[in-house]
Amino acid sequence: MASISTAFVLAGILGISAFGQSDISKCSSDSIDVSIVGCSAIIAASRLRPEELAVAYNNRGFAYDAQGEFPKAIYDFDQALKLLPSDASALNNRGMAYQHLHEYERAIGDFTAAIAARPTLVVAYDHRANAYENLGQYESALKDYSKAISLKPNFSIAYSDRSTVDRRLGRLEAALSDWDHAIAIDSGFAEAYNNRC
Repeated sequence: MASISTAFVLAGILGISAFGQSDISKCSSDSIDVSIVGCSAIIAASRLRPEELAVAYNNRGFAYDAQGEFPKAIYDFDQALKLLPSDASALNNRGMAYQHLHEYERAIGDFTAAIAARPTLVVAYDHRANAYENLGQYESALKDYSKAISLKPNFSIAYSDRSTVDRRLGRLEAALSDWDHAIAIDSGFAEAYNNRC
């Protein structure tokens, strides 16, 4: 769900006095239902600056996405992006919602915009690579997985994802090497063990 840093950002942006700790904590909660309630209360208050409202919409959209309510999530990400058009987090999150709906081209557009807004957003490269992979654009997927790994060398998921593409392309040595890297980073990464067999 929303990260601890997002909770602090919300507290700093919204101010404890404006809404009270309860709604801020709820909006940043790891509980999907609690987050939706807290963010909805903040949004309904309608006395927010655009950047404040964008954070609340983005958090609620993230909660809707986690709940599988993709159209609601996309609506909230759209609202956040109307307020802050270059918000890399909202762009990435909306891309994930599109990806969940198998709208890979739209997802790639959002991930690309997120990367343009924040070139070091590692997850956007990984997510865009997933979308490319789903479209059968394996070389583009490999490029993005490699970029994610270059930005975050201990990103075990990107190693595992890249190995899957390498295996599809018949690059078994590269695939085995990436699965070994993923396991070395995270010895409890069951998917990497399973795929390596």
